[in-house]
Amino acid sequence: MRSATPHDPEQHALTARLVISAEELTDTLGARVLASERSYAESSLLAADDLRLLVFDNLEALLSQLAGTGPERLDVPRATGRMKAEFGLPVSAMLHAYRLGGRLIWERLLDVADERSRAVLPQMATKVWTLVDDYSGLASAAYGQFTVELARRDELARSRLLDCLLSGSADESAMWESLRILQLPDQGRFLVVMIEVGASRTEVPRRVEDRLRARGVHSVWTVEPGAALGLLSLPSALREQTVLDSLEDLATARIGVSRSFSSVLGAPVALREAQVARRCTTPGLRSVNSYGLRPIPQLVAHLPEATREFAEQVLGPVLELPEAERDGLLSTLATWYSCGGSCTEVARRLHYHRNTIRLRLQRIEELTGRSSADPVSSAELYVALQAVDLNPGALGCRTSAAPLISLHRA
Repeated sequence: MRSATPHDPEQHALTARLVISAEELTDTLGARVLASERSYAESSLLAADDLRLLVFDNLEALLSQLAGTGPERLDVPRATGRMKAEFGLPVSAMLHAYRLGGRLIWERLLDVADERSRAVLPQMATKVWTLVDDYSGLASAAYGQFTVELARRDELARSRLLDCLLSGSADESAMWESLRILQLPDQGRFLVVMIEVGASRTEVPRRVEDRLRARGVHSVWTVEPGAALGLLSLPSALREQTVLDSLEDLATARIGVSRSFSSVLGAPVALREAQVARRCTTPGLRSVNSYGLRPIPQLVAHLPEATREFAEQVLGPVLELPEAERDGLLSTLATWYSCGGSCTEVARRLHYHRNTIRLRLQRIEELTGRSSADPVSSAELYVALQAVDLNPGALGCRTSAAPLISLHRA
């Protein structure tokens, strides 16, 4: 902070005349602030005595420093900024109050200046407004810092309330209070969304929240390791597909969406649905999946350990092959399913001859004892392939290959 201590005796004497009238200046400035700023006059938190004390402390600190009779009082504007933020008063009103204070000091300096001291008024004007700028800057910085602290505390509190709703751990009274604070109805149309997040844990849900708000959807979010969880309240006239389209536009990883439900009491079940829906897509892909859309991947996601063992039982000999051969066979089989069993279409997509595709399918049959032409064997191969696709790390495969081609037909 820049010093405004005067070195000229005339400046000191001129300012000292104002120091002794600090009480009267406080009353005048307080009245001007209340008259020009409605937020001060209408505040139910800032009592008249508190406002007067703030005005007095700032005037006394400013005048003492201007007169050179006291040290810098940086704590005063900082305390002012924090109090105004805590009471929810606009920062613009606070800065205007400082300008009113600077104007009052300058008016009184003009009033008390005699012929001899008028010569130093230009220098005094510079010092007055320098101090006002410094105090305004310190108060504004403290205001902003406290606002950030409040936002963080509020975000943490909201996250805890949402956690209680999603876990079902809140009793009835706590649930109603949570709904009130989170501005959620108890009945309506709701969705739970689970988004995979990385380093930008809070940025992703903020972007999604902003986009959904533009669609008229109120959402509340919390973040846990690796994922952001959102509870969405949908307007009655809004189609769910509109929400899914918005999520698709913003997706950078896997997103799972629950079925819609009509009471917040259904949030814990919906959370589990969103978790399963997220796991219905290959890790590493950008996707939005709704619960119930893909039944077999959903079964695999529900029973990861059982389906892992099933995949090892059905595709074990294929999984034990060298990486290049293994991935080639799995990719061919996956594409065969996505093409509805057409070797011609598989050959076109993979840029191989049809005979190559048939030979690969025969190789799979030799290794597994299951033919893709047999309905039961084909179903077993399909489920096992889904388990490999959704749990590649657990099965020790495709460490370097791209994810398998989508297994559901377009």
